Amino acid sequence: MISSVLRANGYNVLEAPDGATALRLFERERERVDLILTDVAMPRMNGRELAERVSELRGACPVVFMSGYMEDPFVESVVNGNACFLRKPFTAQSLVDVIRRNLERGRAVGKRPPEPT
Repeated sequence: MISSVLRANGYNVLEAPDGATALRLFERERERVDLILTDVAMPRMNGRELAERVSELRGACPVVFMSGYMEDPFVESVVNGNACFLRKPFTAQSLVDVIRRNLERGRAVGKRPPEPT
C-alpha cells in the first residue's frame, strides 16, 4: 500500500522486506536515495540500526520512522525527539505530506540538491 501510494504521487520507490536487505540496497543505490522510510520494528535489523548505518555510509539522509508500537522505548524517543515519525495506521494523504515535507526539508538544509528541471 505504501509503495503504491508513493508511486501514484510521482515518487520512485525502492522496497526491501527487512532492514538488512534495505541496507544492502542502499549501499548499491545510495546516490539515488533521497529519503529513507522505515518501520521501527523489522526483522534482521530494526529501523534505528538501519538509520545509523545509512548515516555512516552517506552522512545526512532524511529518515522517516513509522510504527504502531507506541510503547516501544525507541518510538517514545523518536516521538519526543526531533526525528520524524509517522504513527500507524495513517492515511495516504498524511504519508504523502510527511514524505514531501521531509524531502523539502532535506533539500533546504543542503542534504541533497534538487534535481534539475
